[in-house]
Amino acid sequence: MIGLIESYSLFRNLFKSLLNSFPFMGRIRTSEIKNITKLVIEKYTLSSFSDDFEKNKEILKSFPEEFPSKKVLNKIAGYITFKYKKEREAEKRLLEPSGEREQSL
Repeated sequence: MIGLIESYSLFRNLFKSLLNSFPFMGRIRTSEIKNITKLVIEKYTLSSFSDDFEKNKEILKSFPEEFPSKKVLNKIAGYITFKYKKEREAEKRLLEPSGEREQSL
């Protein structure tokens, strides 16, 4: 019979292998961060930001709105950076000819 320590070790190894099989797991943002970011982007447009986190953080600090804390400000700046990069990738995909897209797949 497998002892408690051996079964824990087996479970831990199985869990680690499962985590390694999902390499694209990311950090989850709360709906509060997403909603605040959506309001900021609607008010100031995504084009006023950049793909640099530090620049976005400084831009947010210059806005007249007060953010609840430094942690929230950083999360919003990070999410804006993420959305900016995704938007630019989508624009690049639309601009590249369809033949190139099929060859790259």
